[in-house]
Formats: sequence, C-alpha cells, structure tokens
Amino acid sequence: MTRNDSKTLDGFLRSFKSLEPMWSKNGQAWLQPVRRAAIARLADIGFPTVHDEDWRFTNLAPSSRPLFQPAVGAAASVDAGSLAPLRSPGATAPVWSS
Repeated sequence: MTRNDSKTLDGFLRSFKSLEPMWSKNGQAWLQPVRRAAIARLADIGFPTVHDEDWRFTNLAPSSRPLFQPAVGAAASVDAGSLAPLRSPGATAPVWSS
C-alpha cells in the first residue's frame, strides 16, 4: 500500500461521506469536527507507509482494506466523557470540549 493507492483512499473518503449524516443524527454531532479534521488530514497526506519513520515497522495494508462500518447498539453511543480516559497525559483539551 502506498500513499498513492487512490482506490483505497477514495473508498475511505466515499464511505465517510455516506456515513457522516447518520453519525451526526445519533447524538454525536459534537464529534463531527474531529471526524472531519481527521478525514481531511487523511485526504491531504494519504495513508502512512513503511517509508515514514514512525510507521516503518507497521504494515497498514490489511487495515486499509475494510471501509467504514457503522457501529451498532451500545458501541454506537459515544460521548466526550467516555473518551476522557483515552487522552494522553499532558494533552491539551480536545477540540470538542466546551
């Protein structure tokens, strides 16, 4: 997989675009700016490759094949408080906090 694998990248971008309206209707509108920023960054730089120093030992090819799948049930319910334990020590406040 390379940064220029446009078929895979285009698939991710199309899948995101089709699922975005559903996510914002499930009470997760607060997360949309983060999702949009992440997908914009992916569209801008593409997937990392083994030629990127931080990713040199990681083959992302297997994880880049599946497209977005919507979460169902309890997994579909995410709020800002449930993400707090996942923050890195010393991280600044998330962009979605008020």
